Amino acid sequence: MRSSTLRRCGPRCTALILKALAFRDRLGAEDATDLWRLLEAAAAAGHTADTWRGSADGRTAALAMHTLFEPAVRRGAQLGPDRAVRACVRALVQLVVPRPAP
Repeated sequence: MRSSTLRRCGPRCTALILKALAFRDRLGAEDATDLWRLLEAAAAAGHTADTWRGSADGRTAALAMHTLFEPAVRRGAQLGPDRAVRACVRALVQLVVPRPAP
């Protein structure tokens, strides 16, 4: 990974990308909770969709998160039955993760 990419995205985004890919494949409740925590940390650190990695893994993870946490998709249910929690995660995805190009 190039140092300019690390400065731009940072380790939180890298961890977020890896966890998003794991969640996409496993759909585990622990992965969903970890994603929420990583999204919160990335947002608190000031990361936005503009600082997201544009690598192939970054684009794949962005697509996975936008797809898995859309309101109509039931997979976000791993975050629990609380609609407010799911809405919070969707808002964090919108803030931190760029919407993939169609």
